[in-house]
Amino acid sequence: MTMQEQSRYETRDGRVVTVQENGAIVFDHVNGYITSEVVPDAEEFFEARKDDELGRWRWPEDRKFVVYGRDDGGARVVDETTGDNWFYRREDAVHVGDPYFAASAFWEAHPVEPKPTVDEVVTMLRRVAGDASSPVLNGSVLAAQAVEVIEDLRRGRR
Repeated sequence: MTMQEQSRYETRDGRVVTVQENGAIVFDHVNGYITSEVVPDAEEFFEARKDDELGRWRWPEDRKFVVYGRDDGGARVVDETTGDNWFYRREDAVHVGDPYFAASAFWEAHPVEPKPTVDEVVTMLRRVAGDASSPVLNGSVLAAQAVEVIEDLRRGRR
């Protein structure tokens, strides 16, 4: 669930920010204005909302490092204070240093979902086509439904 779909956000300090149905944002224990005590919560909330919007993940250990995950499993780590950036793959040899540790934490927080085997995809396609025993599916049915099934698999809906 993206942050935009959530109605409740808990800050690192444990205070709650609530987004009401009308879009109003309510900070825990605030009566009409944001006190200096609540300003860090507001900053964190809006930062998290922007991170979500831009598809980046912020490393909790050192929040200046943001990580952009890639479809190929790689991770681009950016130090927001300097603009320096690094690219790592999961299978890379172990590196040292905060940028690599940020990428490793990103991978730990976003584990790889197992991809279906060819046999599993064929079984799903046959089930969608309605005939699990048929060794050959109608070509046009296969083409149309394969696209749908593969897209569902990519989006985690099956």
